[in-house]
Amino acid sequence: MKNHANSNYQSPRPRMTWVFVLGILSVFCSTCWANESNIVGQALMAIPKGTTPLVNGLQPPASLRGLITSVRPGSPAVFTLNARQLIPGEFSNHCIETHGRLKRVHELSGNTASEIRLTGSNVEGIVMNARVTIRPNVTLGSLFPRGGGLSPFNDSISIYDRSGSRSTFYWSGSSWINASGNVSDAVVIRPGQGMLVYANAPRTLRMGPSGTSVSSFWEVRDEPLPVLIKARVPNFTGPMNPLWRIGGTVRLSDLGFANTLRPFSDSLQNFRTDGSMRREGTAFTTGSQWVNSAGQSADGVTLEGFEAMNLNVSQDTWITLAPPPVVLACSPGIEPSAMRVPGASRVRLSP
Repeated sequence: MKNHANSNYQSPRPRMTWVFVLGILSVFCSTCWANESNIVGQALMAIPKGTTPLVNGLQPPASLRGLITSVRPGSPAVFTLNARQLIPGEFSNHCIETHGRLKRVHELSGNTASEIRLTGSNVEGIVMNARVTIRPNVTLGSLFPRGGGLSPFNDSISIYDRSGSRSTFYWSGSSWINASGNVSDAVVIRPGQGMLVYANAPRTLRMGPSGTSVSSFWEVRDEPLPVLIKARVPNFTGPMNPLWRIGGTVRLSDLGFANTLRPFSDSLQNFRTDGSMRREGTAFTTGSQWVNSAGQSADGVTLEGFEAMNLNVSQDTWITLAPPPVVLACSPGIEPSAMRVPGASRVRLSP
């Protein structure tokens, strides 16, 4: 993140370089779903030696979409959809996203042939006639298959859970394991959740399924994303859409949640992406815009693709990360005609 007009931020700084392998899918439907993406792909990026804060910008295709037809509070809470016949147990490792006035993401614990269960009693956003999307959870094993290019036992990925506890995972050569050696392929990386990636030498990191066909790719997140920010613990997060470089830069003012955090209390920190993890700056919200510790405007501070920032809040807070606009037709380094061909791939984004 940088702001040339703001002396509280170091500038310039090294930039990550990356390639996005993508294709365009043609989708025709009678209902427009809030988080339906026609862009799919994989992400390949060069990361330096040291620790780099990153956020996942991809999501698996939806398993089911529908409207909620009933809600039964409890622990766990249960709901039904006006969708196809369910297969018992098919949603045991899935999450649900709501698209109504309250945009929320909840974990699911499973389902019967007719009902779907949440993992707890929280039903925020789970209301009658709400539009929802169910998709598989992103896990270490699915986001970084075959290690994602990291070196076995030498490199690592660290994740903070919602209690603030930090867990570190290593690629063993055949699976992801934790510090105790337990297989951890199924560890969930929530939508918009950041990671600290450590490499003991420069690497090319790959995010997303390792297949080469468009049908195996994941969706590029290109719609608003609700993220729960927990009080008084590290919250690494960032915009999920990595295609912002195609249409320009992403500024703090583009993220869309300055009016959600508590003015002059909650804060945002960013870090250098040269492997040092040195803090580069701190920004506060006034309730409508971002300022630095000297009270100068920080709205123009920019983020790199996949860069995770850390949010500090005094109370649990839901934010909605607004995706930056994507302008494919005006992209330097990209052949526009190729972008319009279903199945187009190996498109290099300008650094």
